[in-house]
Amino acid sequence: MRVIEFVSTMGPSRRAAVTVVEMVLQAEGTEAGQLNEITGQLRQHLPARLATSGLSVDEPYLAAIAQRPTAVA
Repeated sequence: MRVIEFVSTMGPSRRAAVTVVEMVLQAEGTEAGQLNEITGQLRQHLPARLATSGLSVDEPYLAAIAQRPTAVA
């Protein structure tokens, strides 16, 4: 998987009132299908996992995880 964009900003900023880390990833080949299979698990487990590191994720940010990944040839 390739990182297309990585943005880390300290809040408050025009992106958010808190620290934000945003990554855009590009799945290749079967990776897109594999991500599609675990989307529900990510939405369920990611908030608690991030909380152990002192981070939080709220809607609508969590909703972005459910976006269907697209394979790139």
